Amino acid sequence: SSNTGETPVAQVRPAWALDGLAAASKLGYRGCGVQFLGAPVVVDEHLFVMGELFSFDEFAAEKNNQLCLIAIDGSNGEPLWRQGLALVDEPFFRSRQRSRRNPVGSPTVSDGMLICPTDVGLFVGVDLVTGRQRWVHGYRIGEAGMRREFFPEPIGWDGTPTWPVIHRDRVLLLSRFSEDLHCVETTTGKLLWQVPRGNAVYIGAVTDDRIVLVGERDVRAIPMPADGTISSGETPGPQTPGGANSSEKIEPLLTH
Repeated sequence: SSNTGETPVAQVRPAWALDGLAAASKLGYRGCGVQFLGAPVVVDEHLFVMGELFSFDEFAAEKNNQLCLIAIDGSNGEPLWRQGLALVDEPFFRSRQRSRRNPVGSPTVSDGMLICPTDVGLFVGVDLVTGRQRWVHGYRIGEAGMRREFFPEPIGWDGTPTWPVIHRDRVLLLSRFSEDLHCVETTTGKLLWQVPRGNAVYIGAVTDDRIVLVGERDVRAIPMPADGTISSGETPGPQTPGGANSSEKIEPLLTH
């Protein structure tokens, strides 16, 4: 502690702060606010954060309520740009939007791309340099082209964010609102394969030939599907992750 009696943590002062009202105003949206949906990812002194832009004016909601990616200058906290990702009919705090009160998570960075989850039926790839949308991957059956909210029954636990997992030049996507595990190309969003998720809650690990899926009561490793595989029904058969001499172990979320 210092001479003033403060601990080192207490002596830390923020260089800047940015709240949702200020963010919306600086981006040119008067009468609006931004709800930040997860921690930012930092790339070259810039912060990229998922947010929901919402209007306080009910008549303007159709135009302004949307999920977006916001770039922030790390040196002073000034918003630089906003890229819309998906439209929503109502702000998250309305009673009919309870299914969306879940941490969406942070964008994942790879190959000059920001991969953004939305939990409304879409993953969006945004160019890291220009801030422009490069691709959209929809996981709603028969509705992949729609850019509005879609809330089927969620899979897994509330409070579990959707994290895109990068492996080499690919992105593995396991949404709470999809019955399948998806794999797309990082730079184009092209669907490479899609298989049933079973009871998986999240992706535990990925290698060149195995994917470890963690469920509520079990952990299983499935073979890496071949490109072009689009299947439904049963999840590929489990294989024990690690070997008999493995010193590492991934625990399921429920053990009894």
